[in-house]
Amino acid sequence: MKYLFIYLSLILIACSSDNNSIVSKPIDLQNQDSVKTYINGEWFILKNNIEIGYRRISSNPSDLHLTWYSLSQKELEDFKATGIEYIKSCPTYTSLIFGKDSTYIKFTGLGGSDTLSIKYLSKEKLILGKTEYVKK
Repeated sequence: MKYLFIYLSLILIACSSDNNSIVSKPIDLQNQDSVKTYINGEWFILKNNIEIGYRRISSNPSDLHLTWYSLSQKELEDFKATGIEYIKSCPTYTSLIFGKDSTYIKFTGLGGSDTLSIKYLSKEKLILGKTEYVKK
């Protein structure tokens, strides 16, 4: 009986732990609620395991607008050293676009506009255009 309790306890712990080594499955990019849920968070661009860029993305639950906060490698290093966020005077307006076969993020700012396709999205990975982001 003692061993059964230990065995069941181990199973319960294993099933309830958040194991980051398990690669999550991609979500359906046509499901608006899933995209809006999983795109939220802090995303990093890595090169040779070094953070070279940072994006904080959050979605608006009532529509398709996104808040997009971006830092370059230098800005990211300064933020880590000081804890002070850069204030962006002209934020980029971003929104999700759900097409027939693809999902996109549209960027509109003072310098122009651009649209990038979301190629892949899961709990810990985002591929936007040709850039791969990871959550840490």
